[in-house]
Amino acid sequence: LSLQVSERNNSFVTVEGSRCPVIRVGQYSTLTLPLQQIFSDRFADEFSLLVQLRSLQREEHSVFTMLSPDSRIMLQIRISAYAIIFIGTQQRHYEFPVSGLCDGEWHRVAFSVSTTHLVLYVDCSQLEIVDWVNHGLEIGTDGLLMVGGILEGFETPFE
Repeated sequence: LSLQVSERNNSFVTVEGSRCPVIRVGQYSTLTLPLQQIFSDRFADEFSLLVQLRSLQREEHSVFTMLSPDSRIMLQIRISAYAIIFIGTQQRHYEFPVSGLCDGEWHRVAFSVSTTHLVLYVDCSQLEIVDWVNHGLEIGTDGLLMVGGILEGFETPFE
């Protein structure tokens, strides 16, 4: 994503030390990119999603959302002070109890999605594995990727 982001709308890329690029999204900003810019052909049915983040916000907020052209959530990752929430198509909503993510320190969060399991890793340790039957999340590339931002007026935006 860092290659696609330009300094706009209170979102910009920095490099801390000699480490990886960091996308900074202001609290009242939304970084949006067309999925076609990120994925060439299609989004795979089996994938891993890796996010490194830090936050001091204790309220639940959306970190990452993929929207269809009609604004339907195809994939969303939400965090709060006590949980990570994975939302996918077909009414799939999984809430994993995790504390300490909103302590202002950097954390690595990863989801591994296969045809039989959804696995959550936090800070390189497997926290939970969920059995499921994944016939594909039906994520097309004609939608939109949203980092930060809000979908409903009552939500707290991510920073």
